[in-house]
Parts: sequence; C-alpha cells; structure tokens
Amino acid sequence: MLMKRITVLLLALTVTLLSGCTSLLTDSKNVSNQKYSYKKILVVAKSKDDVTRRIFEDNVADELAKQGINAVSSAIYGLKVDKKLTEEQIKQLKETLKNDGYDGVILTSLVDAQNYVDVVQGTSSVSAGYYGGGFRGGYAAYPVTYWEPDHIVSGTTFILQSTLYNIAIDANNLQWAGRFEVDSRFDLKSAKEKYPEELVQALMKDSIIKPLTVEGQAK
Repeated sequence: MLMKRITVLLLALTVTLLSGCTSLLTDSKNVSNQKYSYKKILVVAKSKDDVTRRIFEDNVADELAKQGINAVSSAIYGLKVDKKLTEEQIKQLKETLKNDGYDGVILTSLVDAQNYVDVVQGTSSVSAGYYGGGFRGGYAAYPVTYWEPDHIVSGTTFILQSTLYNIAIDANNLQWAGRFEVDSRFDLKSAKEKYPEELVQALMKDSIIKPLTVEGQAK
C-alpha cells in the first residue's frame, strides 16, 4: 500500500513538473519576415464554448496590454465565430474592422485532436533480509521485493494554431503563425494561463514592434 501511494505521488509530481517547464509552443514562423507596430488588435478564438472563448481572449488581450498594446476580445466586440462566412462576408468584416480602428487580428483555432497512450513504468524496491541459523535465517535469506505494475495513461492532445494578420495590408497579410499542443498530461488551468503568455512573448519577439513611450523609448 505504501509503495502504491509513493508511485501515485511520484506520478502526480512528474505531471506537475512537466506542466510547469514544458513549452506549449511547438513551432512558429514569422511568415512576412517583418515586424510591425499595431494601433489596435482584435483577439479571436474560434470556440463553441463561449465561456472558454471569452476567458482565453481576455487573457491574450491582458498579456498584450502589459506590452502597451491596445487589444480587444472579439466577444466584447460582438463578433460571432460559430457561423461560417463567405469570402465576401470576410472581406466586409475586414473593412468594418479597419473602419473601427483595428489594424491587426490574432486568430486561434483548433486544427487537430489526437489520442495518445503512454505506459508509465512500474517501480520496485527491495527490503534486504538477513542470514541466520534455523528456520528464521532461511526465511529471511531472500530479500522482500515490493513492486508496482506498469500503468497505462491515455488522453487527448489538442493541437491549436494562432496566427497574426496585419489587415492594414490588402494582400499577403499573414504575419506570424504558431502551433501549440495542450493535452491532459498537463494542468489545464495552468495551460490556459501559459498559452496566452507564450503566444504574446513569441509575437513580441518575432512580429510585433513594442510601442514607444512619450520619451520615444520602447517600454
């Protein structure tokens, strides 16, 4: 029983450590090879769950605000993401956003979901016996082994893509794209906070020019 508890605790500790140190961002690229400054960015998460969508969009907008960038959740803006738009409707949306002062859009979508199966190797320990005469010595001659069998852990890995568009540019306005992976091996609450942080950090590093202060220096 003690070894079983130790095994469970070690497994939980491993998951916690992984969730704390593993990057969710697996791949990214500055498609345009340029960095731009943005006056106002709309943050869009294409999710059927309105609560999850709002929380994610707000978190991204908050992270951008820390960098001095004006960003607004599409839920606040009133954008409906559960309806498929035609090319003409997308064109009209772009013009509406530009008229409302937006020059950038960050779009996050689920692109794939993959099931996984992991084998967590079992553990064993040996409690050495002792040698002595008679029955007692023979009974204790061999060590006592405690062992825990392998565990099968399964779940789903969600692959998401975030993209940045400069809608002030008419053609080829995709600026940056990144792939993120989130699965049930990690603390999902931490992932919800970590994704926006890593997304904005990557954007600021690769694609967005930080706003200037009154003195003309980057914040």
